[in-house]
Amino acid sequence: MRAKYGKSKEDLDLLRPIQGSSFTWASFSKAANLLRKGCAWNIKNGRHTKFWLDVWVLQVPLKDVAMDTIPEDLENARVADFVTEDGLWRTELFADLLPFEVLGKILSIVVDKLSVEEDTMFWSAAAYGRFSVKTAYSLLNQRSTDPDEKYWRILWRLPVLERVRSFMWMLLLDKVATKLLLFHRKVAENPFCLRCEGCPETALHILRDCPPPRLFWTRGVPGHQQHLFFNIGQGEWLRHNLSNDYTMDSSISWATFFSIAVWLIWKNRCMVCFQGIGAALSPPYLAHLIWRRPNFGMKLGERPPNCR
Repeated sequence: MRAKYGKSKEDLDLLRPIQGSSFTWASFSKAANLLRKGCAWNIKNGRHTKFWLDVWVLQVPLKDVAMDTIPEDLENARVADFVTEDGLWRTELFADLLPFEVLGKILSIVVDKLSVEEDTMFWSAAAYGRFSVKTAYSLLNQRSTDPDEKYWRILWRLPVLERVRSFMWMLLLDKVATKLLLFHRKVAENPFCLRCEGCPETALHILRDCPPPRLFWTRGVPGHQQHLFFNIGQGEWLRHNLSNDYTMDSSISWATFFSIAVWLIWKNRCMVCFQGIGAALSPPYLAHLIWRRPNFGMKLGERPPNCR
């Protein structure tokens, strides 16, 4: 069948509908999407796996999380094409196109392009990597392969302004225009935070680790929860706060408070960057903004009465 229908294509690429093909081949072609959904690659020398189109880092191809258009000359390139003979990643070819969390996962993978050991395909839907009808049926009946579906549902149901919801959406996708991101895209002159000289300005730094927001969260997050709050990565931090409850006030959910807080912290950061001014936010002040001024009519520089 490979000789008849494959036409020099490799593995799953040859499973395409062909006009006039046999019933058997047509049946194989219909099952191809399920196979692509469940198959992934274990990287050895990187010569066989397509960097952008195959599944090898995440549960989806890297092209699905790319933040910009992939250059045509790189779209079908193999993993080995992105590694030097010394085993170093050629980050200049992909760093500007992928979220930072994904870059970290890629850089943790060791590829020896000079090795004779070839990449191997495995069935990611099973614990031991072996295909079975049971796991294929289970995969076929899954409602969604998006691990963040739960958090999208929480986010879209929050009683917040659309601008807040949109900002949280950008955060979950790791596409907020921080100085580090703009520096990698050759837009900003340097990647450093204006407040903390020498600290790269990531979204997590802006919203949690920079001294002003860190002081804010220290006052707002219960003491027994602070170790976890301040020591997890950006993606986990966002998901954790959308699904947990540190409620300061029984009338407001923590997910709502958290989402509005990070948006106001971001807005405050932009005022510092572009206008040279900012406001010292505190949990009581923020609660006042949320409930007394639901449309955020109060300027950040104002201070509400009887607020400490």
